[in-house]
Amino acid sequence: MQKRIFAIVILHFAFLIFYSSPAFSQQRKVKVTGHITFIPLYRGGIGPTEEVMKACCTPRPLARKTMYAKKSYYARNFRAIHTDASGNFSLRLAPGPYNLYFENKTRKPSPVPECEEWLTRPQAEITVLPSANKKFDLVIREMFNPCEPMPQ
Repeated sequence: MQKRIFAIVILHFAFLIFYSSPAFSQQRKVKVTGHITFIPLYRGGIGPTEEVMKACCTPRPLARKTMYAKKSYYARNFRAIHTDASGNFSLRLAPGPYNLYFENKTRKPSPVPECEEWLTRPQAEITVLPSANKKFDLVIREMFNPCEPMPQ
């Protein structure tokens, strides 16, 4: 009888240790919802009017686009985030930090350190907590790429 009680206690502790371990909790996915607003970059000439700037650079929903949630730029594992016509999204992610990218490409690292830093910079960052469903309101500004040649 004592052996049986001892075995039950040991199994109980093993169960608690396994289910409270970080490896197990990382696999439980949390519902993540949100809205993404995009602010485009002005591409016109010198001295735009307020009207032109308002028409060009007014924040708008990032509609019907795909972004990629990854741990780092070079990570092979990712989750696609698809926005609807209003810029809203919903998916399930394991708890942890994520970088969001517009592209899911692998490319060779740039020989110029400043370009490598710029080219691998995420458009946004989120952290998913295990304790609750989370709603993110993200504002993404289009950025000028200093590593590409200037348009002629």
